[in-house]
Amino acid sequence: MIRTATLICFLAFLFSCNQVLSQTIIKTKKLDSSKHLTPKFDHVSLWLIENEDSLYSEFIAKANAALVANGPRAIESEPVDMSSNDESTYMGRFTEEVTKEDSDSLYVSFYYTKSSNLSQICITALLNKKYALALDTILNPIPNLKHFKIQKYLPADTTIDSLNGILPDINIAVKDLRIKMSTVGSLQNIIVYIHGDSKDKINGQTYIELAGPLFGEEIFLKKINSLQFEFCHSIKPGLLTIQEARVKLGYK
Repeated sequence: MIRTATLICFLAFLFSCNQVLSQTIIKTKKLDSSKHLTPKFDHVSLWLIENEDSLYSEFIAKANAALVANGPRAIESEPVDMSSNDESTYMGRFTEEVTKEDSDSLYVSFYYTKSSNLSQICITALLNKKYALALDTILNPIPNLKHFKIQKYLPADTTIDSLNGILPDINIAVKDLRIKMSTVGSLQNIIVYIHGDSKDKINGQTYIELAGPLFGEEIFLKKINSLQFEFCHSIKPGLLTIQEARVKLGYK
Protein backbone atom coordinates (compact mmCIF):
# COMPACT_ATOMS: atom_id res chain seq x y z
CA MET A 1 0.00 0.00 0.00
CA ILE A 2 2.83 2.34 0.85
CA ARG A 3 4.55 1.56 -2.47
CA THR A 4 1.27 2.11 -4.34
CA ALA A 5 0.67 5.43 -2.61
CA THR A 6 4.24 6.48 -3.29
CA LEU A 7 3.87 5.53 -6.97
CA ILE A 8 0.62 7.50 -7.26
CA CYS A 9 2.25 10.56 -5.67
CA PHE A 10 5.25 10.26 -8.01
CA LEU A 11 3.03 10.01 -11.11
CA ALA A 12 1.01 12.98 -9.92
CA PHE A 13 4.23 14.92 -9.49
CA LEU A 14 5.39 13.98 -13.01
CA PHE A 15 2.02 15.00 -14.45
CA SER A 16 2.15 18.38 -12.72
CA CYS A 17 5.73 18.89 -13.94
CA ASN A 18 4.70 18.03 -17.50
CA GLN A 19 1.85 20.53 -17.30
CA VAL A 20 4.19 23.28 -16.09
CA LEU A 21 6.77 22.33 -18.74
CA SER A 22 4.10 22.27 -21.45
CA GLN A 23 2.79 25.68 -20.42
CA THR A 24 6.35 27.03 -20.30
CA ILE A 25 7.06 25.75 -23.83
CA ILE A 26 3.81 27.23 -25.15
CA LYS A 27 4.55 30.58 -23.52
CA THR A 28 8.12 30.51 -24.81
CA LYS A 29 6.90 29.77 -28.34
CA LYS A 30 4.41 32.61 -28.10
CA LEU A 31 7.13 34.97 -26.95
CA ASP A 32 9.49 33.83 -29.71
CA SER A 33 6.84 34.20 -32.41
CA SER A 34 5.99 37.68 -31.19
CA LYS A 35 9.53 38.77 -32.05
CA HIS A 36 8.64 38.48 -35.72
CA LEU A 37 5.98 41.15 -35.29
CA THR A 38 8.67 43.77 -34.64
CA PRO A 39 10.28 45.10 -37.85
CA LYS A 40 14.00 44.40 -38.15
CA PHE A 41 15.55 47.64 -39.29
CA ASP A 42 18.83 47.76 -41.21
CA HIS A 43 21.76 49.97 -40.20
CA VAL A 44 20.52 52.84 -42.39
CA SER A 45 17.06 52.81 -40.79
CA LEU A 46 18.56 52.73 -37.29
CA TRP A 47 20.87 55.66 -38.12
CA LEU A 48 17.96 57.64 -39.56
CA ILE A 49 15.71 56.98 -36.55
CA GLU A 50 18.46 58.11 -34.16
CA ASN A 51 19.56 61.19 -36.11
CA GLU A 52 16.38 62.37 -37.86
CA ASP A 53 15.90 65.53 -35.80
CA SER A 54 19.48 66.72 -36.37
CA LEU A 55 19.32 65.76 -40.04
CA TYR A 56 16.08 67.70 -40.50
CA SER A 57 17.39 70.83 -38.75
CA GLU A 58 20.40 70.90 -41.07
CA PHE A 59 18.27 70.05 -44.12
CA ILE A 60 15.63 72.74 -43.55
CA ALA A 61 18.31 75.40 -42.95
CA LYS A 62 19.94 74.53 -46.29
CA ALA A 63 16.56 74.45 -48.05
CA ASN A 64 15.61 77.91 -46.76
CA ALA A 65 19.04 79.26 -47.71
CA ALA A 66 18.60 77.87 -51.23
CA LEU A 67 15.16 79.49 -51.53
CA VAL A 68 16.56 82.85 -50.43
CA ALA A 69 19.50 82.52 -52.83
CA ASN A 70 17.13 81.87 -55.73
CA GLY A 71 15.29 85.09 -54.88
CA PRO A 72 12.43 86.03 -57.23
CA ARG A 73 13.19 82.97 -59.38
CA ALA A 74 12.17 80.63 -56.55
CA ILE A 75 8.88 78.86 -57.23
CA GLU A 76 7.28 77.61 -54.04
CA SER A 77 5.65 74.64 -55.78
CA GLU A 78 8.98 73.49 -57.29
CA PRO A 79 11.15 71.21 -55.12
CA VAL A 80 14.61 72.40 -54.08
CA ASP A 81 17.12 69.69 -55.01
CA MET A 82 19.99 69.19 -52.58
CA SER A 83 22.61 66.54 -52.00
CA SER A 84 25.79 66.27 -49.95
CA ASN A 85 28.81 64.00 -49.76
CA ASP A 86 30.42 66.02 -46.99
CA GLU A 87 30.73 63.56 -44.11
CA SER A 88 31.03 66.41 -41.60
CA THR A 89 27.32 67.10 -42.20
CA TYR A 90 24.32 64.94 -41.29
CA MET A 91 23.20 64.89 -44.91
CA GLY A 92 26.64 63.67 -45.97
CA ARG A 93 26.76 61.07 -43.21
CA PHE A 94 23.36 59.73 -44.21
CA THR A 95 24.58 59.45 -47.81
CA GLU A 96 27.63 57.59 -46.51
CA GLU A 97 25.39 55.15 -44.60
CA VAL A 98 23.39 54.42 -47.76
CA THR A 99 26.46 53.92 -49.95
CA LYS A 100 28.65 52.23 -47.33
CA GLU A 101 28.78 48.88 -49.13
CA ASP A 102 29.53 50.37 -52.56
CA SER A 103 30.04 54.09 -53.12
CA ASP A 104 28.89 53.83 -56.75
CA SER A 105 25.77 51.78 -56.11
CA LEU A 106 23.01 54.13 -54.91
CA TYR A 107 22.43 57.87 -55.14
CA VAL A 108 20.83 60.08 -52.50
CA SER A 109 19.07 63.42 -53.01
CA PHE A 110 17.15 65.64 -50.62
CA TYR A 111 14.14 67.65 -51.80
CA TYR A 112 12.08 70.35 -50.15
CA THR A 113 8.83 71.75 -51.58
CA LYS A 114 7.81 74.90 -49.71
CA SER A 115 4.20 75.08 -50.88
CA SER A 116 3.39 71.64 -49.43
CA ASN A 117 6.09 71.71 -46.73
CA LEU A 118 7.28 68.35 -48.08
CA SER A 119 10.70 67.14 -46.98
CA GLN A 120 11.77 64.17 -49.06
CA ILE A 121 14.75 61.84 -49.27
CA CYS A 122 15.08 60.09 -52.62
CA ILE A 123 17.26 57.00 -53.10
CA THR A 124 17.86 55.60 -56.58
CA ALA A 125 20.11 53.19 -58.48
CA LEU A 126 19.65 55.30 -61.64
CA LEU A 127 18.07 52.28 -63.37
CA ASN A 128 21.20 50.16 -62.91
CA LYS A 129 19.96 46.57 -62.63
CA LYS A 130 23.23 45.58 -60.97
CA TYR A 131 22.08 47.43 -57.84
CA ALA A 132 18.39 46.49 -57.91
CA LEU A 133 18.72 44.21 -54.86
CA ALA A 134 20.64 46.86 -52.90
CA LEU A 135 17.92 49.43 -53.56
CA ASP A 136 15.13 46.98 -52.76
CA THR A 137 16.56 45.86 -49.42
CA ILE A 138 17.82 49.16 -48.03
CA LEU A 139 15.39 50.94 -45.67
CA ASN A 140 13.10 47.91 -45.83
CA PRO A 141 10.84 48.31 -43.99
CA ILE A 142 10.83 52.10 -44.11
CA PRO A 143 10.59 53.41 -40.53
CA ASN A 144 7.87 55.82 -39.44
CA LEU A 145 9.55 59.22 -39.56
CA LYS A 146 8.52 62.57 -38.07
CA HIS A 147 9.90 64.87 -40.74
CA PHE A 148 10.84 63.04 -43.93
CA LYS A 149 9.09 61.08 -46.63
CA ILE A 150 11.29 58.38 -48.20
CA GLN A 151 11.08 57.91 -51.98
CA LYS A 152 12.84 54.77 -53.16
CA TYR A 153 13.05 54.37 -56.94
CA LEU A 154 12.58 57.18 -59.46
CA PRO A 155 8.83 57.49 -60.10
CA ALA A 156 7.27 57.63 -63.56
CA ASP A 157 6.04 61.07 -64.60
CA THR A 158 2.41 60.35 -65.43
CA THR A 159 1.54 64.03 -66.03
CA ILE A 160 4.16 64.87 -68.63
CA ASP A 161 2.98 65.69 -72.17
CA SER A 162 6.33 65.91 -73.92
CA LEU A 163 9.97 65.01 -73.39
CA ASN A 164 11.70 68.10 -74.71
CA GLY A 165 15.41 68.80 -74.53
CA ILE A 166 16.49 65.19 -74.09
CA LEU A 167 17.30 64.90 -77.78
CA PRO A 168 18.35 68.25 -79.27
CA ASP A 169 16.72 67.80 -82.67
CA ILE A 170 13.34 66.35 -81.72
CA ASN A 171 10.50 67.09 -79.32
CA ILE A 172 8.99 63.80 -78.15
CA ALA A 173 5.20 63.90 -77.76
CA VAL A 174 4.24 61.31 -75.14
CA LYS A 175 0.80 60.75 -76.68
CA ASP A 176 2.45 59.66 -79.96
CA LEU A 177 4.65 57.01 -78.37
CA ARG A 178 3.72 53.41 -79.17
CA ILE A 179 4.82 50.40 -77.14
CA LYS A 180 5.42 46.83 -78.27
CA MET A 181 5.62 44.26 -75.46
CA SER A 182 6.59 40.59 -75.57
CA THR A 183 6.73 38.28 -72.56
CA VAL A 184 9.93 36.50 -71.54
CA GLY A 185 9.20 34.34 -68.50
CA SER A 186 7.89 36.76 -65.86
CA LEU A 187 9.47 39.80 -67.54
CA GLN A 188 8.79 41.94 -70.61
CA ASN A 189 10.87 42.88 -73.63
CA ILE A 190 9.77 46.36 -74.68
CA ILE A 191 10.29 48.49 -77.78
CA VAL A 192 9.26 52.14 -77.58
CA TYR A 193 8.55 53.68 -80.99
CA ILE A 194 9.21 57.42 -81.09
CA HIS A 195 7.39 59.38 -83.79
CA GLY A 196 10.12 61.39 -85.51
CA ASP A 197 13.80 61.08 -86.23
CA SER A 198 17.06 62.04 -84.55
CA LYS A 199 20.72 61.82 -85.39
CA ASP A 200 21.57 61.13 -81.76
CA LYS A 201 21.68 57.67 -80.27
CA ILE A 202 19.68 56.92 -77.15
CA ASN A 203 22.11 55.60 -74.57
CA GLY A 204 23.72 56.51 -71.25
CA GLN A 205 22.15 59.56 -69.62
CA THR A 206 19.68 60.02 -72.49
CA TYR A 207 18.42 56.46 -71.95
CA ILE A 208 17.86 57.12 -68.22
CA GLU A 209 16.09 60.43 -68.93
CA LEU A 210 13.63 58.64 -71.22
CA ALA A 211 13.15 55.30 -69.44
CA GLY A 212 12.76 56.80 -65.95
CA PRO A 213 9.85 59.20 -66.61
CA LEU A 214 8.09 56.75 -68.95
CA PHE A 215 8.11 53.61 -66.80
CA GLY A 216 9.49 54.47 -63.37
CA GLU A 217 12.53 52.83 -61.86
CA GLU A 218 10.81 50.06 -59.90
CA ILE A 219 8.96 48.77 -62.98
CA PHE A 220 12.16 49.05 -65.02
CA LEU A 221 14.23 47.07 -62.52
CA LYS A 222 11.69 44.42 -61.59
CA LYS A 223 9.48 43.84 -64.62
CA ILE A 224 11.41 44.80 -67.76
CA ASN A 225 13.94 42.42 -69.27
CA SER A 226 15.04 44.71 -72.11
CA LEU A 227 14.00 48.18 -73.27
CA GLN A 228 14.79 49.63 -76.69
CA PHE A 229 13.91 52.91 -78.38
CA GLU A 230 13.35 53.15 -82.13
CA PHE A 231 12.38 56.08 -84.35
CA CYS A 232 9.55 55.83 -86.87
CA HIS A 233 8.16 58.24 -89.49
CA SER A 234 4.52 57.48 -88.69
CA ILE A 235 2.64 56.45 -85.54
CA LYS A 236 2.61 52.67 -85.32
CA PRO A 237 -0.98 51.33 -85.41
CA GLY A 238 -2.25 48.50 -83.19
CA LEU A 239 0.29 49.01 -80.42
CA LEU A 240 -0.06 50.20 -76.82
CA THR A 241 0.06 53.81 -75.66
CA ILE A 242 2.36 54.55 -72.72
CA GLN A 243 -0.65 54.72 -70.38
CA GLU A 244 -1.83 51.28 -71.53
CA ALA A 245 1.68 49.84 -71.17
CA ARG A 246 1.96 51.16 -67.61
CA VAL A 247 -1.33 49.52 -66.69
CA LYS A 248 -0.22 46.20 -68.19
CA LEU A 249 3.04 46.42 -66.23
CA GLY A 250 1.14 47.08 -62.99
CA TYR A 251 2.27 50.66 -62.41
CA LYS A 252 0.34 52.27 -59.54
